[in-house]
Amino acid sequence: MSHAEVVAAAGDDANPDAVGGPDPATCDEFRPGEAPAGVLVMIRNGVLTRISVSRTSEIATPAGFRVGDSGSAVLTEYGRQALVEPHQYWDAPARYITVWRESDCV
Repeated sequence: MSHAEVVAAAGDDANPDAVGGPDPATCDEFRPGEAPAGVLVMIRNGVLTRISVSRTSEIATPAGFRVGDSGSAVLTEYGRQALVEPHQYWDAPARYITVWRESDCV
């Protein structure tokens, strides 16, 4: 998804005066104006690369998981569907747990 597609779907930067990254032309992070509170998107080289959800958000996954729920509960729910990778910035036990699913959106 391109930056333009993110803006079309979720609105432009809700706080354009905030610093989104050291080089916003290459890597920028912002909260789209129509996104729920606690949601940030990262655009790298013009492409959506990450959606972050903060602890203050009420967003839950389809299985009901929220920020702060235990990784072991996520792994119990998803089993082999979960991709577990080392965290890029923090030492273990920090890790990324990714579960891909088909979208209900068209």
